[in-house]
Amino acid sequence: MMLGQYAEKETLSLPNNIERKEELQIFTDMYKLNSSNIRLTNYKLIYNALPTNFKFRNRYDKNCFMCERRLNEDCEHIFVKCERSKEFYEYVRNKYLHKKNLKNSLVLLEFKRGISGEDNKALSCFVYSVWRIRNMCKHKEIDGNHMSNFKEIFNKWFITLTNI
Repeated sequence: MMLGQYAEKETLSLPNNIERKEELQIFTDMYKLNSSNIRLTNYKLIYNALPTNFKFRNRYDKNCFMCERRLNEDCEHIFVKCERSKEFYEYVRNKYLHKKNLKNSLVLLEFKRGISGEDNKALSCFVYSVWRIRNMCKHKEIDGNHMSNFKEIFNKWFITLTNI
């Protein structure tokens, strides 16, 4: 049903370098994720719809909530360039990814092409977990140990996805 609705909407297309066949596979893989939270966060990442500071430059201060560096926080910084997300990615890469040589990039996290189903689930959980940690930092709900909070969130959702 979701793919049927997706196919009807001409405006929801991915960049030109992605073929229609690949596009359908990306959305099929995303639809297979058994958590609406993870699916929604990954969907928003593809369409640059996550509410980052870059999108609301007049409302918030220009700091990254996770590393507290003064910059205009965008998706690439949050998921790839931030020191905290680099630590998180290394944890996921070493413990959960089958393809250990995957370099973190926004394109990889958005489209997850050419990887196994398990790696797709791990990267989808990574995106969701980093976004949750970022929001916890933003709302000051975190106790200071970002890595332990990340591990807790990631492991909970990854186990949920792989056991279903």
